[in-house]
Amino acid sequence: MRHVDAKLIVDSLGLSLAESLFVRAVGSAEGGYGGGWANNPVGTLGAQMGLNGSEGVGSNNWGAIQGTGDAGFFMHLDHDAAGKEYVAKYKRYSSPQKGAADLARQLLKPAVRLALQTGDLQGAVSEQINTYHYTGDPPATPADVYYSRVSRAVRDIIAATGEPNPFLAHQTPVATGSASVLLASRSLLSAADCSKLNDLRRGVGGPDVAFVQHRLGNCGRIDGSFGPLTEAGVRAFQREKNIPVTGIVDRLTWEAMR
Repeated sequence: MRHVDAKLIVDSLGLSLAESLFVRAVGSAEGGYGGGWANNPVGTLGAQMGLNGSEGVGSNNWGAIQGTGDAGFFMHLDHDAAGKEYVAKYKRYSSPQKGAADLARQLLKPAVRLALQTGDLQGAVSEQINTYHYTGDPPATPADVYYSRVSRAVRDIIAATGEPNPFLAHQTPVATGSASVLLASRSLLSAADCSKLNDLRRGVGGPDVAFVQHRLGNCGRIDGSFGPLTEAGVRAFQREKNIPVTGIVDRLTWEAMR
């Protein structure tokens, strides 16, 4: 399903822009807008259970966060972070509209809605995890990885639909330098230049930190201060780029950001 089609479905639920984007971002990142998950791959455990490799496709399930499906269920085979097989049971929905509505009902608890009203995407994700305890379901998804998925999905949706970004107002101006100016200069650095840059880690501050926050887009506020959210964003970026996950912006991380 395209982002524009998902927008039409969620717009019918009468949500605010921030709420709509949040529901669609989770639906896109975790459930492929109801496309389901093909069993990945069907191994010994799947063969024992008779799974054929595509049990979840066409389920209209918008994500692992779910409530009352109205069309039965399916078994999904996957692997956890350690490569161990596991099987989970998920609900089916008779239409994408019902899948989206149920996801919205599960996601938009009062604390999440309050964070979204202030444009605080990071806060909304944190409240969602606290309320639903999504990361406690096997396989555990680290909070920083989950936030990175959702924030990336928000950016992709906005790029596709042209909607305004209701989460920008929550970011504060960079007091220590211009991240946008640094973005251009740092992106032109050679590998040799990157080796001359200082490592950045929690507790430091300055325009280079602001650049990292601007470049990653998943660190909460762009304030030039390297705190826990920035470290989480760096770790998620390092996982995505298959470089050592240290939470420190070292030479390899600088080069990956060029």
